Amino acid sequence: MLKQTKYLKKNFLLDNTGRSPAFFPKKKNFLFNIKNTKDLIKFSKLNNNTNCRICLHKTKKEKLHNMVVLLNKENQAYPHQHTNSDEIYQIISGSIKIFSYSKKIKLKKMFLLSKKNIIFKINKKNIHKIEPITKIAIFHEIKFGKY
Repeated sequence: MLKQTKYLKKNFLLDNTGRSPAFFPKKKNFLFNIKNTKDLIKFSKLNNNTNCRICLHKTKKEKLHNMVVLLNKENQAYPHQHTNSDEIYQIISGSIKIFSYSKKIKLKKMFLLSKKNIIFKINKKNIHKIEPITKIAIFHEIKFGKY
């Protein structure tokens, strides 16, 4: 059983059926602030440095997935692709590398997201991997498509 902070338990519903724990807001309108990032970090530490996210969309079935994601450097990342959706990443804290691969999983290019380069878009069907450079990276991710 995952350990939650009081703030997350009070304001969010936990969904643990995906690749990483996801929190969905209980209220219709939601303001994301620094408190939320601190609680994500605390939740991650309480649960063996797990990756986690706060979803700004209501359910997994929505076409627009809009979330704030926390990745830990300790966790292994793997190349993957999204056949039905482009993705947009906007860094909030820390830094990440985004690796783009050919169909044969050969590295094509690497992009750095940091305070200087804050937004990156990757097209659907593009094989990629996201890897934190800093111990913890927090970013805003948007996807639109069929899931």
